[in-house]
Amino acid sequence: MEIQEILVFFAVLGGGAFLWYGASKHFYKIWLIKKSTEAQIHNAASTDGFVRIHGKAQQSNDVLESPIEGAECLSYEYEIEKNTRNGATKEHNAWWKSLDDGSESVEFTVEDPTGKANIQTDAVSLEYDTVHMISNESEIPENVGVDLIQIAKQGLESKSGTINRNRRIRLREGTIQPDDRIFVLGEFVDENGVINLDATGRTYISNRGVDEEIKQLRKPAINSFIFGFVFVSFAVIAAVVNLL
Repeated sequence: MEIQEILVFFAVLGGGAFLWYGASKHFYKIWLIKKSTEAQIHNAASTDGFVRIHGKAQQSNDVLESPIEGAECLSYEYEIEKNTRNGATKEHNAWWKSLDDGSESVEFTVEDPTGKANIQTDAVSLEYDTVHMISNESEIPENVGVDLIQIAKQGLESKSGTINRNRRIRLREGTIQPDDRIFVLGEFVDENGVINLDATGRTYISNRGVDEEIKQLRKPAINSFIFGFVFVSFAVIAAVVNLL
């Protein structure tokens, strides 16, 4: 094999391995959710190992302001993307390229009829319940921060700096707001009668239902595994053919 062929081989093989790594992370999250046992909050700390509690999120101390909607929340996640194909729609992710993203969480509590637990972690997976598809600057929502407005404007421009009439940007945001129903998965400890999530261990929080969260994780897991298999197989077959 020549040097160019060797480089291509390792590039394709590395791409396949990277896709498999992504798939393994999603499959691991699915395994965590399925493995967890649902528990009421008052006995979450007394249940051995990994449990899952369900309840309403409530403000503990501070609150955040979400960067797109300007909503008071306990956790947010957002992404600004531009379309890479004219047929891109806001419901499908295939033809969108990320321009900017971010997330933040503050300490809050989760309450059910049996008690409450303190939550402090960034391991949050959110449903994007706000989606704006924008084709010109005037459509950018009023609450969007100055820095994000600049990113959005740049996303609408062509390489020459003029407005591209075929360009669209998509603003997506998910939040956990007070009184939202969520599930929290992890290990809990009782510290002088106060139940806390052990943030040093494996944790997972979502504002989706359990079945919906698994469904959302399963599709990219399977797709990444299949494409990773194709990449690795192609690299191996090409190497074998060159060696014969």
